[in-house]
Formats: sequence, structure tokens, C-alpha cells
Amino acid sequence: MIGIYGLGNVLLCDDGFGPSAVRRLEAQYIFPDDAVMLKDLGTPGLDLASHLLDLDLLLFLDTLKLDEAPGSVHVLDKADLLREDVQGLRQSTHEAGIREAILTADLVGRGPAEIRFLGVVPECLESGVGLSASVEQAIEPVLALTLDVLERRGVVPMLRRAAQPTGAWWEGPRTRVEPVS
Repeated sequence: MIGIYGLGNVLLCDDGFGPSAVRRLEAQYIFPDDAVMLKDLGTPGLDLASHLLDLDLLLFLDTLKLDEAPGSVHVLDKADLLREDVQGLRQSTHEAGIREAILTADLVGRGPAEIRFLGVVPECLESGVGLSASVEQAIEPVLALTLDVLERRGVVPMLRRAAQPTGAWWEGPRTRVEPVS
């Protein structure tokens, strides 16, 4: 089984990249149920490891906080994600520990053999909904990379005749959310 998981908080502008990318995949393609599992995990906590169990391949779609141009795309593999000095991943006490989740799944002998992290450098992580133009433009290249990885595994999703609505209430023009006083 192949898992494609979007990570991120849709209430923090570009941090919603992962959920938006997964929703676009679902809207544009039909995937074989017995081969691919698409999930918008949002901002998982300690339960992230449970989502990694028994997968052959896992693709994370998320932001990657690097000192690079906003919208730039970076690909990390499992070895990169397991390094202790990996930069840019979610690592605060309020975010999922990707490295720890991988190690936990591997500890019980049920972790994915192969992992790809497709990350986009965010432009805006302020409170608000909607992606910046630079991150919005990165979605199609990330989807193309995702489809390429699947094709190499012999999984070719069927393009829908007409794209379905994503059903994502947060998509649309970026809107700043002001704190309630």
C-alpha cells in the first residue's frame, strides 16, 4: 500500500500546502483503492506513527521551513528524515515529530520501507487561510513529482474527465484572520 499524506495547518496560510495538495490530487485523479491511500492528516500529534504502519511507500506533502526562495520544492528521502540534524521539519511541541513517528513505526517492524517528503518553502505562516502565489504555483510541480513516483511503482491513477471540487473550505484568495479581542 502507498500512503500519500498532506500535513499542515490550513489556518496558517502556506502551512495548508499539504492538505491542499492532497485535496487537489483527489479532485483530479482516481486512485486504485487497493494501492493508494490519500489522507489529509492536518496537524497530527502522537498518533502520526499509527498512520505509517504497514505501508510500502509513504509520500509526505508538507511545507519545509528553509532559508530558500518561497515556493521552492525540496525532496527528502527516509535517510534524510532520520538524520538528527535535518532542518525545516515540524519540530515544536505542537507539531508532529516525523522522525520520531518513523522510528516508532520501524521499532515495531511495520514502518514504510520507502519514504519521500515533498516539501515546499512557505512564504507566509501567519494566521489566515489561503496559499500565497508562490506556494500555490508549487502545487502542480509537487503533484507531478508525486505522480512520477507512483508511476515508477506501476501505479497510474486515472485522470478524471472533469476535476471535482476539492471541498476545501479554506481554498480561495488568502484571507488574514485577525485575533478576537
